[in-house]
Amino acid sequence: MAKVIKWEDGLVMDELDPSDTAKYNIALSSFLGADAITSASSVGEDITISDTAFSGQNVTILVTSGIISKRAKVRFTVSTAVETFNRSFYIPIKSL
Repeated sequence: MAKVIKWEDGLVMDELDPSDTAKYNIALSSFLGADAITSASSVGEDITISDTAFSGQNVTILVTSGIISKRAKVRFTVSTAVETFNRSFYIPIKSL
């Protein structure tokens, strides 16, 4: 199981090798309050998103195939019963 990462603005993950597959489980309680996620999606720039899932106040994003020497951007959207939020985080891609 992936480590749960607490959401913060400007979030940058550890470096990732371009051939790695990594799962990011992000806790969004800092801006969701008591609301639960009802839907989630994500897109990547300079990285491939393999899957996006959610449970309660967490979103889980599976990434693969990053482009070396890029700072990949993962943009995700989560919705609750009444609100929709768009957030991004970054992953430096480096041959490890």
